[in-house]
Amino acid sequence: MREEKNGLSETIQKGQAAANTVRGAVKTGKAIAGAAKGASVGGVAGAAIGLAWENRKVIIAIIIGTIVLLLLSAVIIGMLPSLIFGGLNQSDALNNPSAVTQNIEDLKVTVEMVLSESLDGVLAKIEDDREAYTEESTLVVNPYSEKLPEQTLELISEYCALHSEDPQSCSKNDLEATLREHPEEFFRFEKAENENSVQSELEIVDSETGETQKQIVTHTDTQIVYTVYFNGSPFDLTEEQEALARDYAENLKNFIEYGV
Repeated sequence: MREEKNGLSETIQKGQAAANTVRGAVKTGKAIAGAAKGASVGGVAGAAIGLAWENRKVIIAIIIGTIVLLLLSAVIIGMLPSLIFGGLNQSDALNNPSAVTQNIEDLKVTVEMVLSESLDGVLAKIEDDREAYTEESTLVVNPYSEKLPEQTLELISEYCALHSEDPQSCSKNDLEATLREHPEEFFRFEKAENENSVQSELEIVDSETGETQKQIVTHTDTQIVYTVYFNGSPFDLTEEQEALARDYAENLKNFIEYGV
């Protein structure tokens, strides 16, 4: 049958049509008109019957839309990486999405802690190197001084994709230990010398006349610039794992933004 072949795609289309139908009914006042008509015929009971009959298409659409939302909830949960369930099974997660959200936040904190420590290590190396110069002759460019790179979900997803064949081996502690294996791989710094032309004004006194003259003198000033860079992921993934990691990251973002 055509309905069976269309499957979830047709159901989703009906759900979208449901939302549009409800919106249209509210805008045009059909629901109110139906209620008023029912009340004039048979009181409160008549109003309810009239409202239901007048808007039967809307009610059916709402029911379909509700079913779609429940189906999508299961689909979204099923497409999330197993690590974020934190010991919950999928049925538990469907009934308690806030627990899943909290697990995601806990994992994000873990990743951000490791990234922060890695960044501190790079900055410490810069400070050690700066000791050979005056403070005025050096400049540190750190784009992450106020905010870490927004790649925590990507790192979580790549870790899960790396263990896709054995998801039970994933855990928050193992994720942290894996990230700490090579902390220097997350950030690096590059050192460069910039030469700037600096102009200064000198006052020269004529020894014979005693007159003062101003003269512009140009000299070259060398500045040492340290720039911090984020290297990205330390995981060595196959093309298939990279594709899976992208899907995981997208699903996590959608889950955080829209919920279940």
